[in-house]
Amino acid sequence: MPNAALIVNGSYFDKHGRPDTPFISEGIAMGPQQYDARAGAFIAGKDTAEIRDLTHQDWQTAFAGASNAMVSYPLLIGDDGQTHVNVKSRWLANRTFVAKDDLGRVVIGTTKEAFFSLDRLESF
Repeated sequence: MPNAALIVNGSYFDKHGRPDTPFISEGIAMGPQQYDARAGAFIAGKDTAEIRDLTHQDWQTAFAGASNAMVSYPLLIGDDGQTHVNVKSRWLANRTFVAKDDLGRVVIGTTKEAFFSLDRLESF
């Protein structure tokens, strides 16, 4: 059992339970070595947590020195405060999200049921 305050499923997994996206858990790299990521990543260390926009750097650079990290997508709102959701969709699904507010606090949330499309979650 991990010694964690919170565990969030933020990657995508294959039928054998292996991450389909690059992933670091407690310093152990998992997932593919080669991956074309252009959306978002969550990077966490002992005293920090960041959301990185991968349109401006590759995931390998973003992951450097991280003890925990994951490539995930999409990035709903970029560093510039603008939406990165370019397609309206009616596909409702359970959603888990990570955000960082103006005071630097990390906010982690999930929906109870299939309530949000991506564009509606971005607006929320």
